[in-house]
Amino acid sequence: MNRSLLASAGLLALSVVGCAGTTNPISARSSEAGKETAASIEKGVLQEMVRDGSLTLECAKRSKVGEEVISLSPIDLNRDGTFEYEVSGNPGCACIGARHCAKWIYQRTPDGYRQLLDMVQPDEGIGVRSTRTRGYADLEVVGWAGDEPLREVFRFDGRVYRSTGLTPL
Repeated sequence: MNRSLLASAGLLALSVVGCAGTTNPISARSSEAGKETAASIEKGVLQEMVRDGSLTLECAKRSKVGEEVISLSPIDLNRDGTFEYEVSGNPGCACIGARHCAKWIYQRTPDGYRQLLDMVQPDEGIGVRSTRTRGYADLEVVGWAGDEPLREVFRFDGRVYRSTGLTPL
């Protein structure tokens, strides 16, 4: 599995959003344009995460109501009226410890879900920038190298989000 430069640079990244129940995950009552339930969206994303190697099958099988291994937050990154999903790992499966949790971005396609952003471990969640590349919002994560805060910007290349590198804040 590819890791962001934040992870490969050996940065300590504490994911505050998503791992302590502070995200706004979609609820069982919500749906995307009335077509899918939260449970079916989560199941589809989990299946793709196993296929692409983001989660093990054993981990994905542990997800059940009240004990989900991921949390989903809908966001429309390309302004097409259809949600992409910020996926946050939850403790016990997609985290190291209680707060070192991974995040990904997935998009619904006619064939299921596909990963747009490979795993990152931001200190404060994935930020959506006002700039756009190829019709998709640019994304930003912040991490620390010792006492130096670093920013990593991701731009959509027409297929997936790619890092533009680390820059000091």
